[in-house]
Amino acid sequence: MTIGLYHDLALATDRFGADLWANRPFYATGCRVGAPPDDFSPKGQDWGFPPPNREAHRRDGYELFAQSIRRNARHGGALRIDHVMRFFRLYWIPDHMDATAGAYVRDYAEDLLGVLKLESARGNFIVIGEDLGTVTGEVRQALAGGGIIGYRVLWFERNRDGSFRGPQEYPEQAAASTTTHDLPTLAGFAAARDIEARRAAGLIDEAEAQRQLDSRRQDVARLEEALREAGCPGDPLAFLLSTPSALAIVNQEDLTGETEQQNLPGSTSEYPNWRRKMKVPVEQFGPLAEKLRAAIAASGRSLTVARS
Repeated sequence: MTIGLYHDLALATDRFGADLWANRPFYATGCRVGAPPDDFSPKGQDWGFPPPNREAHRRDGYELFAQSIRRNARHGGALRIDHVMRFFRLYWIPDHMDATAGAYVRDYAEDLLGVLKLESARGNFIVIGEDLGTVTGEVRQALAGGGIIGYRVLWFERNRDGSFRGPQEYPEQAAASTTTHDLPTLAGFAAARDIEARRAAGLIDEAEAQRQLDSRRQDVARLEEALREAGCPGDPLAFLLSTPSALAIVNQEDLTGETEQQNLPGSTSEYPNWRRKMKVPVEQFGPLAEKLRAAIAASGRSLTVARS
């Protein structure tokens, strides 16, 4: 494994967790963290945990923050920063209010990125920032300047008219990905399973579901057109591997043809988040691995296996 273990630095800690109990001054009170309303979660998202106390971290010289990075990445060669926009701003929701009533609160981004870069150099691991969602130009520019690899997910790489960007339009300093755990799989996108899941969970009503289904049919047609123009009709994996992006991430669900995503943002008990088993047993992964190896070889990329 050239890179080795691919670790993940979570956005925060549970409000009832040991981290908060042991380091209470480093967490703000009276608010929770979440995300504003969008097409994926029209009611917004309430993640239920407290935001960081930026002043306490600064007074501490960011020692607790540095330790969390150091300990998380010490056994691997790559570290993914969940919701990397948190270094710049976080969506705070006041207690006793819902996710539509929140506001963005800024943090000391230059300080946090400086600590992250220093720990990356000391620990000799690459950093991948999950810069998905509402991302400002300032964020992308700062991440690129710091050598942090951003995400480029197939579904989001669009032109202003809604068409999909071609492979050569993807940046080199990026990790191009088929999807993420919060988004539909390749098969699920085509079948609109994510929209059906949101409707079943009560996150959208019938009218909104129909609007999204109509839009999805157009998106599927646009994707098929982009695949044809790139010379890989019906093969989004080959499309992704043909980009110049430094890394290409292929989710296991997209190798096995899964239609259901692992996590449905905005839901808790309404959807079996993180509880589904893969439909293909580990013992049957041999042919799938060979298929992926052949696709990578055909693209001219080198094979790097990482475990997350």
